[in-house]
Amino acid sequence: MPVNENIIIKAIENLGGKAKAQYISPEVAKIMNEEPYPQSYKDYRSFYGTVQAKIESYCPESDNYKEGNEKLFSRVGLGVYELYNKNEITLTNDTQSIKDEIANLYFSIGSDSALEGYRQDITILSSHRNQKLAKDRKNIDNHTCQVCGFVLNISGKFVIECHHLNPLSDNNTVETSIKDLISLCPTCHRIAHLRKPPYTPDELINIIKNA
Repeated sequence: MPVNENIIIKAIENLGGKAKAQYISPEVAKIMNEEPYPQSYKDYRSFYGTVQAKIESYCPESDNYKEGNEKLFSRVGLGVYELYNKNEITLTNDTQSIKDEIANLYFSIGSDSALEGYRQDITILSSHRNQKLAKDRKNIDNHTCQVCGFVLNISGKFVIECHHLNPLSDNNTVETSIKDLISLCPTCHRIAHLRKPPYTPDELINIIKNA
């Protein structure tokens, strides 16, 4: 039985409606009655990669979302997914001082504003010219996250995204240059947009180190 989106939906429901990717794959195998992983896969890593790729193809926050696919999953944390549109949107600025709130806006991992900034990158990089720039940036960075070093290749396709270091809405830039971009894994990319303006690569590295 091939892995399909309906099995993944059932797995997430069984896990309470939200779960880390590392727990979704074993639940999928359990539903398929092929634990620890289906024998049609070389090893667990290839099975995990397939499940991850399937989730990403139905997840609008992902660069690997396939246009035309139904939006089934949302990325709401560090490798955490839930069924699309099931999360409660909250804005958490109350712990910041008035001075900090004036300088920066901080968002929770599932907040509407954080997702808006994340999706803005995808919009900025969706033009034909910027798609080529993004591809060149990923090649320069060897398809590796420049913050955590994560690299994943599934069936010849790298799971990596481009982040715009200087959001167009903030600096009124018309043109995007390759130096404005950096390759980030989906998780680090989401974390970058938990603040406006986005966290810098150095700040992200510190966040990951102290996580």
